[in-house]
Amino acid sequence: MKRRMEETIMKKRDLRNDWALFFYITAYIKPYLGILFLATVALAGNLVLLLLRPYLTKQVIDLGFATNDIAVIEYYALMYGFTIIGSVLFIFVENYFLKSFGQKIIYNIRSIIFQKILNKPHDEFYKLPIGNWVTRITNDVESLRTLYTDVILNLASSGLMIIGILGFMYAINVPLAIIMTILLPIMGGIIWVFQKFSRKAFRQVRRSVAASNASIKELLNYIVIVKSYGGERAIEERYNTVNKGFLEAGLFEVTTFSIFRPLVDGLFFVALIVIFTTTNLIDSVADAGTVFAFIQYMDRFFQPLKEIADKYNSLQSALAGAERLVPLLEEEERQMANEVPDEFKHIETIEFEHVWFSYENNDVYALEDFTFTIKAGEFIGIVGPSGSGKSTLLKLIMNQLQPTKGEIVINGINLQELDLNSYYSHIKYLNKTPVFYKESLRTNMIFDRLFLENKMIELLHYFMLDDL
Repeated sequence: MKRRMEETIMKKRDLRNDWALFFYITAYIKPYLGILFLATVALAGNLVLLLLRPYLTKQVIDLGFATNDIAVIEYYALMYGFTIIGSVLFIFVENYFLKSFGQKIIYNIRSIIFQKILNKPHDEFYKLPIGNWVTRITNDVESLRTLYTDVILNLASSGLMIIGILGFMYAINVPLAIIMTILLPIMGGIIWVFQKFSRKAFRQVRRSVAASNASIKELLNYIVIVKSYGGERAIEERYNTVNKGFLEAGLFEVTTFSIFRPLVDGLFFVALIVIFTTTNLIDSVADAGTVFAFIQYMDRFFQPLKEIADKYNSLQSALAGAERLVPLLEEEERQMANEVPDEFKHIETIEFEHVWFSYENNDVYALEDFTFTIKAGEFIGIVGPSGSGKSTLLKLIMNQLQPTKGEIVINGINLQELDLNSYYSHIKYLNKTPVFYKESLRTNMIFDRLFLENKMIELLHYFMLDDL
């Protein structure tokens, strides 16, 4: 159900389109784009120096070694050394700003996602296992960091590298450069076919990761009880079913990528064969520098193509993770009330008016046409056999569940219209299953609510817990 809802939202905004999804997510990292720009400048500087080296090698062979001119050789050797030093500096700047950018955006997005999850209504947490929410905050947010710091920038780098290499190739030898240019649309066609299958593979992997996390958390939550009743074998079988789904998704991903990468490697050898069977450069000693530089540029030309093959793989994985975050990011922020309205200084009445409730939104009801009124000062006890709706009734009062039909009215106002923060400041729900956080006793008692210190000490003394 949740997955269908996410896909509906995607289609409505057309976020399945890679560019639309990318620009939508980029809106959340605008404050840090300046840091990314500095990293990009450093990356571009390093690319220029990388592209200069084969050209400098060509010049020293043609102008220095061919004429035995030591001065020319020393000059180009010095220039080559400067390019290496420059690359080291550019790489340092690029890595520093890129890592800083990655840490800042992951902190920002994770905070936003966590806040969105906290603001979701209670019933949302019954629809989706807790492990799925954990995956949103961890794996899917991490995929965004990967998208910008590892994928997008490297794809841009590879693209600029290809353009720069072609520029130097055309400057050295136009016919050979034309042969290399012909390979680009072939590569583009291979990528276009690959992306049709890769996105599907990565969506399956993402869903499998979420299902695995959810299953592990659910199964281990009650592991002590399971072991007490000797239920390990049944639990193992349940997890094996989930794990097999994870395996199938992973194998589909591996199969897709294992076909794509060899095609890119094959293009390199095809280019070598075509170039040296259609030209006579290999027989010309005078053009030794050109041949040497061209082979270097060819190797570097296919290196970014291989990078694109690798990073396109990561791109699909990152976008698949980003897709899963969009429904959360689109939700409106809930405004928290700073003070309690006058009508809720005291709760006078809680009324159920012909309330029906079904867990599955069908004709099987846990409560049917339930009408009931609780007035201030009354003590009400509700009894009944297991499954009669006692817990459901309390969850409806706490707005953890919403009625299928009918209304719950507090002080004459529909519960669905109330500010829940104000409402919860006056009503408490003691769950039959105790929950403790790995914090101090004080933190477990008060959370973030206003609570007088002396009142807490008084309660601890009353229950003989002074020493804790």
